[in-house]
Amino acid sequence: METGLLDLQIERGDWALYTITIKDEWEVLVANLDRITSEGDAMLFLRRETLPKISLTSSSSSSSIQFTDVSGWATAASTRKIVLSRSTSTLSSGLYYIGVYNSGYARGSLDYRLTVNAADDCQTSALVSSFNAVVDETNVTLLDSGSTDLNDDDSLGVCLNGGVCSTLSSELCTCTDGYSGHYCSLQPTRVVLSKVSLSSSNLSYVAENLTLAVGEWVYFSFDVDDSAAKAVEFSLLIHNDIAEAETPVRPLLLVRGPSDTGFPSLAAASLQDFDAVARRSKEQTVAVAVTTACSYAATGSDCFKVAVHNRVVSGSPLRFQLQAAVYSSTSDTLTIPDSCGDIENCHGHGQCVVKDGSPACQCETGWSGISCNSPKGFELTQLWSAMDNVTLLCSTCNASFTLTRGQVMMFRVPEPLRVGVGLRLTLQSVEKVTGGVTPSVYVSEVLPRSLYDFTYISLASDDTSTKSQAVEIPNSSFSGDFWVVVHTDYPSTNGTTQLTVASSTSARRRLADSEVSSFQLVAQQYETSDADSYSSLLTDQSFGHAIFKWIFRSSAGIAVFTFAVALLVIALCFCVYRVARAPENQDKVLARLYPPQSGRSGLPTPGSGNKRASGAVVMDIRDPAGQTPTSKATQEQPSTVRILRSWKAEQVKDSNN
Repeated sequence: METGLLDLQIERGDWALYTITIKDEWEVLVANLDRITSEGDAMLFLRRETLPKISLTSSSSSSSIQFTDVSGWATAASTRKIVLSRSTSTLSSGLYYIGVYNSGYARGSLDYRLTVNAADDCQTSALVSSFNAVVDETNVTLLDSGSTDLNDDDSLGVCLNGGVCSTLSSELCTCTDGYSGHYCSLQPTRVVLSKVSLSSSNLSYVAENLTLAVGEWVYFSFDVDDSAAKAVEFSLLIHNDIAEAETPVRPLLLVRGPSDTGFPSLAAASLQDFDAVARRSKEQTVAVAVTTACSYAATGSDCFKVAVHNRVVSGSPLRFQLQAAVYSSTSDTLTIPDSCGDIENCHGHGQCVVKDGSPACQCETGWSGISCNSPKGFELTQLWSAMDNVTLLCSTCNASFTLTRGQVMMFRVPEPLRVGVGLRLTLQSVEKVTGGVTPSVYVSEVLPRSLYDFTYISLASDDTSTKSQAVEIPNSSFSGDFWVVVHTDYPSTNGTTQLTVASSTSARRRLADSEVSSFQLVAQQYETSDADSYSSLLTDQSFGHAIFKWIFRSSAGIAVFTFAVALLVIALCFCVYRVARAPENQDKVLARLYPPQSGRSGLPTPGSGNKRASGAVVMDIRDPAGQTPTSKATQEQPSTVRILRSWKAEQVKDSNN
């Protein structure tokens, strides 16, 4: 048994590398990365005898296969976990490198805790006790790192929620009732769609209204134990206001059939309603063909696996309802079940043909599903090689570059600022012959972490004479920018396991990686055909309008506005106070309050001055009663009043003479 615990920090784009030598008696290796800071973007790798890399080329040998937690990275989870075992043929004796990488998506440095366990038994109790023994032996070192407080078994064990781990089983974990998944981490709701569901209404299951927090998942497992069933359709009804909300929800409905292993995730290929996601529709529908009756009770495996996900880029919790319907014909799931229509039935991604008297879709290359509405993607690990070198492209510029087959390039394009203007992206070849390199264009409104982040896609055509791909984006972006990924429609031979979406491997694309073609990505602005955008004023979408909406419609804006008003009132009151306290203003006020009175002609107004013929100004400081102040200070020393009084007496005497 060997174990280790580390608390470290690495900067953006840097690696932290560790080694462990696997002994012959060890059956399992568990590497867990947690306590990940929000500013970092952690990626965890395991590789035998060779340093791990972000992307591997086809020249990599079989001994250099590396393992990574793609699903954890795609969902931006709080942990990354890799489990290798001899029973699954992923672990062998020898030197292994453990790599922690802070990717180009990070906003700052990465703090993390890395826990590594290697043992001859994968039971959680054995792993925890062995780990605690090592902690006791190295108590001084671990106290320095501040990481001795490790109470959760998830960081050490393999199976969760009471699952039993066995190094003799290729599945490793045997889950308890009600749980499923690779490590028994999922708790799906299992539903049996019985024969009674084949009624005239076809609606066989309606879930209660549910609420899903941002970033959360909910799973369902459906049995169709009826040989007469030919298709099952799942509908996600969204109760949130997507169109008007400033921070709308970003829900996702994913479906996998009985032949697909595991439940849907962002790291696996699943059927989806691509057009509904791109249009931000309030309903997503996915239909799956039923080839044979399927029952969990009979096979012990989940049949039709459905997942609803409220993505991390959503602005609020998701309120939804899930419905399921069973049909006796696949054509009944089409928009127009009685006639053909490429756009209506096949979403423009296939050709509608008539088979056995019923319409059916023949999908174009790269699209799948009964209605050709699920795009195929590329291996997500290919995206990693491009995310550290994102090229900034203005909305009216172009960029020239070269591509080899299997290569991915990423561009960042800001959205147009004018109302009623969309963004058109055109990828065109600058050569007469592309050398077999056929690119596809994927556009995302957020930093892409999976295929499901792309809301605009133009897939490569089988027609080798096609020289360009075009994507028109009429809507604004949630983030203010668009991320454009250009991918050559040929999967590179990558040695990294746990890949996301497998690409097509036709013979046309299995060519040498040495061929290079040149392309140009052109960004243009165009006038949209939306009538509402023409009638709207530019000021409706201006910065001032956005500030106005923020101040009066958001809690933060209202708080700032209230504080500003209070501050303004305080400042105004202070100014009034200062003006009122000014001496010259006080004299004016006193003059108005105490004007000269006719009954006391000999008594001047208090505080007023009398200018004499000689030019002297005499201030009379007597009170209205005619009494001169007789304070102690006045009596003790000669005052100006006495001098003025003497001078006045002499003036009166001279005038009498």
